[in-house]
Amino acid sequence: MDLHVYLHTDPADSRKLDQIIQLLKVQQKEILTMAASVDDVIAAVQKETTVEQSVITLLNQFASQVQAAGTDPIKLQQALDLITSNTAALSAAVTANTPAATPPAA
Repeated sequence: MDLHVYLHTDPADSRKLDQIIQLLKVQQKEILTMAASVDDVIAAVQKETTVEQSVITLLNQFASQVQAAGTDPIKLQQALDLITSNTAALSAAVTANTPAATPPAA
């Protein structure tokens, strides 16, 4: 006795599998892109924290300089000049690194 088995597949089934595989590849790319974006956000937060800590240190130094100057008008003027200079530099840096506001959609 001979037994013969023939398996016939519908070509539509093959296309469905190809579509599923393609969707999985797209999803994998999106996940990798999202992971890179998260890394960028983490780096930006770390950088911002460093900048904030620098500003806090700078402000504390200003306070110490003013206290150290006491009532000596020359030392007070030196501290004021330094504060004015650093404030201008800080203000320029903030302005240069702040994106322009986008107008609301009409």
